[in-house]
Amino acid sequence: NKERSYKASVSLEGSAGDFSFGLNPFYNKIDDFIILEPDAIEQTTRGAFPVYEYRQVDAHLYGIDVNAKYRFDAHFDLDGSFSYVNGQDLTRNRPLIDMPAPNWTNTLTYTNAKLNNLTLGLRSQSVFRQTRYPDNDFNVPVLQDNGETIDQTVQISEPPAGYNLFHFTSSIDFKVAEQSNLTLGFYVDNILDTNYREYLNRQRYYVDDLGRNFRIQLKFNY
Repeated sequence: NKERSYKASVSLEGSAGDFSFGLNPFYNKIDDFIILEPDAIEQTTRGAFPVYEYRQVDAHLYGIDVNAKYRFDAHFDLDGSFSYVNGQDLTRNRPLIDMPAPNWTNTLTYTNAKLNNLTLGLRSQSVFRQTRYPDNDFNVPVLQDNGETIDQTVQISEPPAGYNLFHFTSSIDFKVAEQSNLTLGFYVDNILDTNYREYLNRQRYYVDDLGRNFRIQLKFNY
């Protein structure tokens, strides 16, 4: 069956002096929503891996996106954003799988147009533990050393712990021709090399997410 979606949302924006904000609550009713769920495990020469199956369920999602910004002066400003999504499987009356956890981001930015549009930013990213998730744990037969077979529960449902990351961003422009310029960017993701696992990443069953990462970007505009 085809998915059918009915969505309602409201946007509210406002400002007062150097402070501005935006609120965006939403509601989405989806008939025959396509989801991908684990329901078995497959033994291979590389180990055991979960097997996923597509299903269709009636669902609703509601939540809110909030953002705010405060400009301290000509160079410094602080941006904040918060997102929350609540997904419910109406067919089986349980939480939807793979809904993003509530998350909160703050970014302190320094800009200086006189210094070749120099931009420096420090961003904190807080992701809370997802507490609404379906129970998709299942039992598999396991052969013991004595030849007996017992059922063992594969705990595949529980989301990982929440985490907090810090990131650094920077960029600067260089004029190379009358109508051309080169932008050099330097970025550091996960500055503190924090160990964490992202709920929406299926590799979380086997390995931590990306650690400290350095990136250099060159962008030529002409």
